[in-house]
This record gives sequence, structure tokens and C-alpha cells, in this order.
Amino acid sequence: MPEKCSACGQPKFEITKKFKAFLKQYVPRIEEDFPDEFKAIYRMRSDLAHGLDLLTADLEYWNYFGTPLQQWQDDFQAEHAFRCGHSAPELGSGNMTEPCQGGNLAD
Repeated sequence: MPEKCSACGQPKFEITKKFKAFLKQYVPRIEEDFPDEFKAIYRMRSDLAHGLDLLTADLEYWNYFGTPLQQWQDDFQAEHAFRCGHSAPELGSGNMTEPCQGGNLAD
């Protein structure tokens, strides 16, 4: 039986498992081919979800051109969106119901 959260009673680490499964389903071989990026995407999701980090764009929405940190975050998001879209082109069309059929991240 999985360990449960004392605050809400839900099984611990279920969201972690589901998020990682989602990435693996829609970006095949991400963990094998891009392990650092795989960990960074999950770490960013976790930090945002647990309130440990905020995107600069959320803090300084009036700062259109942004700070160096915001530019880095924008580049990080764009690079990973490109990799995901390149590996799973159907994501770019808005179709998230079907997994990628063997896209290659190295292309």
C-alpha cells in the first residue's frame, strides 16, 4: 500500500509518477536521450507546484523585455517546447489524446 500524505490523505508520489509517465508518453526516449532536461523539466514543475519558485514573468508581468533570468526561463521553455514538438508533432496541432508514434529527438 502506498504511503499517504498526512495533510490530504492522497498517495505520495502519484503526481510524480503521472507527470513522468506523461513526459515519456509524449516525448519518447526523453529520459534516455536527454536525462538532464528530463530532470530539469520535472524539477521546474515540482518547484512551481510547491511554491518554491515562480517564473519571473509571473512576478514582473509589466517588464515586457524581462530580466536575464526571465530571458533564460523563456529560452528554457522554448527549447523544451521545440524538443517536445519535434518529437511529437501532434502536440503542436493541439491533439494531446494520441501519443507520439516513435518520433526521434535527435532529428
